[in-house]
Amino acid sequence: MSQNALTGLPELVAILDAGSISAAADALGLPRATVSRRLAALEDELGVRLVQRTTRQLSATAAGAALAADARAVLAQLAAARDAALARDGQPRGRLRVSAPPSTELGPLGALVGEYMALYPEVQLEVEVTARYVDLVAEGVDVALRGGVVHDEGLVARRLLRGRMVVVASPAYLAAHGPLERPADLATHRCLGGVSQHARGGWRWPLWAGGAVVVQGPLVCNSLPLVCQAVLDGVGVGLVPELMVARALADGRLVVVLPEVGGPTELSLVYPSRTLVSPALRAFIDLA
Repeated sequence: MSQNALTGLPELVAILDAGSISAAADALGLPRATVSRRLAALEDELGVRLVQRTTRQLSATAAGAALAADARAVLAQLAAARDAALARDGQPRGRLRVSAPPSTELGPLGALVGEYMALYPEVQLEVEVTARYVDLVAEGVDVALRGGVVHDEGLVARRLLRGRMVVVASPAYLAAHGPLERPADLATHRCLGGVSQHARGGWRWPLWAGGAVVVQGPLVCNSLPLVCQAVLDGVGVGLVPELMVARALADGRLVVVLPEVGGPTELSLVYPSRTLVSPALRAFIDLA
């Protein structure tokens, strides 16, 4: 590698993340020609093509994708080291990248982000709400909210919430479509579910005693708040976290049906198990 081992790596990552050299230049605050020249220099030095260019699109080669994944982890470590150096007075500064599933954006994530921004105005938060599994190290993400049990030994997990999934419906829906007295009754009802519950030919909703019941319905999406709203609107029956509908259950807008259907759920805060934790990340962890 060259004397500056990082030459071209930030540009490569920015190009692949942004989808074009022009967009990468804007994100980096550099002239387009500079970004293009640094990418070309990196390719010449390594002797491999990292980015495949056509007149209509730009994509990573296998070598480019592998190098970019490693580069993201290195750049994230350097950014954390820089933030730590800048925050010798203990004040969190710099950038903090956060990933979270859609089901948290109007609940725990929204409350956490709002409070954090008020307390630490010198931190720039970059929040990505996505249903896909995010590789924190490879993608340079500092911290994530993650539902379910965390099995990745490379991550430190701190449980934030523990609850249960329940089947709920509105009184108006039940009045129009009839009661549900046993799990088999779900076969004749309009069931609403999240993508994670979906399977070919229908959804599988778990039973507390073990096993599952197969259901079908008109809505599957990656946003549990949207499922909850559809249930509130009387569209159908939904399997959702009890915590998300606690207020609606308390005031009677929704009722729990089929208590034998459902299962445990939890939400954790996860971050890479590295010794270098920036003040911005430490503040986020402590606030959660």
